[in-house]
Amino acid sequence: MTNLLIIGAHGEIARVATRLLLERTDATLTLYLRQSHRLATLVPNPRIRLVEADATDELALEAAMMGQDLVYANLADDMARQARAIVTTMKAAGLRRLIFISSMGIYDEVPSSAIAVFLTLTAIAPRSLRIRASTTPCSARPGSIMTTTLPTAQLRKVSLSPMPPVRSPAKASVI
Repeated sequence: MTNLLIIGAHGEIARVATRLLLERTDATLTLYLRQSHRLATLVPNPRIRLVEADATDELALEAAMMGQDLVYANLADDMARQARAIVTTMKAAGLRRLIFISSMGIYDEVPSSAIAVFLTLTAIAPRSLRIRASTTPCSARPGSIMTTTLPTAQLRKVSLSPMPPVRSPAKASVI
């Protein structure tokens, strides 16, 4: 049985991952979040343990990491500070495996003009199609993650909102 720590457990991807892990594996999950009441409905499950703490609290992280096999971090806000705390604590705890979820644009790969168009479209889109854009500055890159010697998978999400499918043109030409 795998013991998995999910930091930022109330995030959209983390909640989907939690549901799938409970349905498809025998993993024991430690759900780490700032407001544990948000996931109180999961408390009766014997494979769930809730920890209420901030992702920068190294003492709480250390306690939550005891006995874990893998750390999954799904964070927002001050990602650089959070990443430093997580990596530092993982090293001290002897944990070696990390999955880190971050956002598109943290490495300035998206031109600012494209972000401006994206934010404008987001603001005028019907509520059912609205995309929540992160306002975290690009300076909040999780640098500790990229410079660590820990085996790491960094996933960068674009959007989880329902969007109409992109249609390919019937004919394409190469210029």
